[in-house]
Amino acid sequence: MRRHSELTELMDDPDCDVNLLKRTYHLFPYVNRLFSQWSTIYRLEIKPHLQDRNHLYTLLDVGSGLMDNSFFVQKLATNDGFKLKITGIDPNPMVSRLIEEKSLSSLAEFKSCYLHDLDEAKKFDFIISNHLLHHLQPSEVKSILAEIQSRTKIKAIMNDIHRSRIAWCAFGVIMSPFRFGSFIQRDGLTSIKKSYTSDEMLALATEDWRIRKLFPYRYSLIYDNH
Repeated sequence: MRRHSELTELMDDPDCDVNLLKRTYHLFPYVNRLFSQWSTIYRLEIKPHLQDRNHLYTLLDVGSGLMDNSFFVQKLATNDGFKLKITGIDPNPMVSRLIEEKSLSSLAEFKSCYLHDLDEAKKFDFIISNHLLHHLQPSEVKSILAEIQSRTKIKAIMNDIHRSRIAWCAFGVIMSPFRFGSFIQRDGLTSIKKSYTSDEMLALATEDWRIRKLFPYRYSLIYDNH
């Protein structure tokens, strides 16, 4: 199954149906809990580095949407007795409007911006993303990985889909109930077609990055700042 980088998700269309877009964003937490494996990623890649319960750790979520993944990681860290301040960044104006409806605590903040808009000196203990890389062309992947690497104190985790015909078929069937109420099914199928395989992504990254394969048809591209 070749990569279709020319495709565009419906929710990225500025003229898309606003109500469908809102429903899609509000469904993301459930879809991500089902497929994105952040519980496993936290247990294997983040928790081992949380050692000081008096220290305030920091996490940046790039292309955060409504920050459901970073909120989930924060909850897991809190349950383990650690303090984690999360920052979400996303340039999408709709995300900014929807995030304003949330009541953020002092340990959570959102900025409507791109990564390169942040202060050059700003660094974070952890940097994560979910379903960001497949939106980017190879040159853009290399550029953002370099910037993320320069801003990471402990670890960066870029979580995404491993392109596969089986994944495409299975997702279409599993998500068929959401075909008409949101963009979840249609855009999910598009995302799979746009995604890189884990080998393709590893070839774009420098030797400082490694791949952790996850079920089902997923991978995390990981940078450890030793």
